[in-house]
Amino acid sequence: MASSKMTSSFQILVPTHDGAKNTKGGLITEVDDPKEFKKLLRTKTNLLVIFAKSEKAVSNSMPLFNDVATEMKGKATLAFVDCSESKKLCKNQKASPKPMELKHFKDGSFNKEYDRKMAKKSMVNFLLDPTGDIPWEEEPDAGDVLHPDTPQSFNKLLKKEKGPIKGKKLYLYGGENNKEGIITWLKNPGPPSEKPKEAEWADEPSDVVHLTDAGFDEFLKTHPSVLVMFYAPWCGHCKQMKPDYAKAAEKLKEENIEGIIAAVDATKEKTIGERFEVKGFPTGKASQVTVLGDFLDGEFVFDVNERTEEKIVEFMKDPKEPPPPPPPEPKWDEVESEVAHLTDENFKSTLKKKKHGLVMFYAPWCGHCKKAKPEFMQAAAKLKDDSKVLLAAIDCTVHSSSCTAHEVTGYPTFKYFKYGKSPQNYMGGREEADFVNFMSDPQNPGASPPAPAVETPAQQWAEVVGMENLRFLTTDSFDGFMKEHSSVLVMFYAPWCGHCKAMKPAYGEAAAILNGQEIDGVLAAVDATLEPNLASKFGVKGYPACKYWESYSLSVHIFAA
Repeated sequence: MASSKMTSSFQILVPTHDGAKNTKGGLITEVDDPKEFKKLLRTKTNLLVIFAKSEKAVSNSMPLFNDVATEMKGKATLAFVDCSESKKLCKNQKASPKPMELKHFKDGSFNKEYDRKMAKKSMVNFLLDPTGDIPWEEEPDAGDVLHPDTPQSFNKLLKKEKGPIKGKKLYLYGGENNKEGIITWLKNPGPPSEKPKEAEWADEPSDVVHLTDAGFDEFLKTHPSVLVMFYAPWCGHCKQMKPDYAKAAEKLKEENIEGIIAAVDATKEKTIGERFEVKGFPTGKASQVTVLGDFLDGEFVFDVNERTEEKIVEFMKDPKEPPPPPPPEPKWDEVESEVAHLTDENFKSTLKKKKHGLVMFYAPWCGHCKKAKPEFMQAAAKLKDDSKVLLAAIDCTVHSSSCTAHEVTGYPTFKYFKYGKSPQNYMGGREEADFVNFMSDPQNPGASPPAPAVETPAQQWAEVVGMENLRFLTTDSFDGFMKEHSSVLVMFYAPWCGHCKAMKPAYGEAAAILNGQEIDGVLAAVDATLEPNLASKFGVKGYPACKYWESYSLSVHIFAA
């Protein structure tokens, strides 16, 4: 469950402009002018707007909203829009209240529609963490689970319980982490049972030779070519590699290929592990025999990085030292460019000197970051003569405080700053022209020089087999489509995303199978770069992100890159 975070804001008191005024409750701001609404978005970082069909339609709910506004004073702002009087404003914000819609805006941008209980506690919890997950106790199927929220309420529950626990801790939970496991364990509770010990690899029948400290050197002296895998029984990568390694040993024997496939448990045979400086698992080392006079001597030759049956067999047919790894990539801040590299110490002081700043929050290992870097640097070079503009980057693996302060949860994340303040998420493309066009007029990106024609989702998927069975959704069509279908899986993607491109063929094939077998379910797709508000509404922070809806009541996050 997402942890609770405090989001700073200021509460509007008594404005003098007619466009925005306080309602009778004193803490809810009434807005009827689009310009005042934009001003509100610029100045309030945590804003919940009540769009109402009319003032009368929400009169019964106003005491609740006033209570919430009072509770959240100084932490969030509540605003009220009467759509019977402010039709243009409601149309601009795509609000069609029946009788009301609650929309949340964070840092000047639409965040999501309020979809929780109309209760003070629920609304306060939401405003304290508007980007977090819905609390477990508010999920539709969580009604039968008790959720004590204080030590006092938990102790009260234990005293009240008259069942077998008698108010005292008896056991740690010892069942499986699923519905059936919980029910089975509760029928007969007891301490966790000891898991059966996993069989040792050396005891399994295979053609892999298992070596020990005692016989290692003697074995190598009598065999001309040996590949040794150093492993640890608990190592996941080792377990994943074991089947291929065993198959390779079997194939060498079947095809009479000269060479032995061997293994050493480095957690037991520590002398050999230390001798060959094994510091990670699995580690492969090759040994070949050299004849010196009348002596046969097995000597270590080189490390081997092959992991599949085919590659291991291919290597053993003709053992050769692999080429040296490429030199390590220089740190980005060591590469000469017009991009300013920020630190926790100079983040604020650097940005506040520039009217327009676009910051790329990145991690050195991130593939999407590596792809965006040259485009970002080229854009910085093109904009270097504009003294008001700065393109900057910050390594979140080193300068984590600034990244945490700006709620960076994925890489790369781009944020626009004006004199170091009012950060807004940049959701545009990641090519040089996209960055340059945006920075030409960040307050009105639509006025920038026209970018190349953008392909529609249907055009982007044109070559994917089965694409005709997919449904491409937009902000305007999403709700209507979802209400018409009882089972929908939606893929949120970005056209530039490599993982998305790799997933497209399988997604198209699955859509064709659903259609061909008349299965009750639909696969849909949303281009998140064209529909950023829709992606933001459902908490999409990486691509691809797939979300499932059943009767448009429950959204289950399947996966995200």
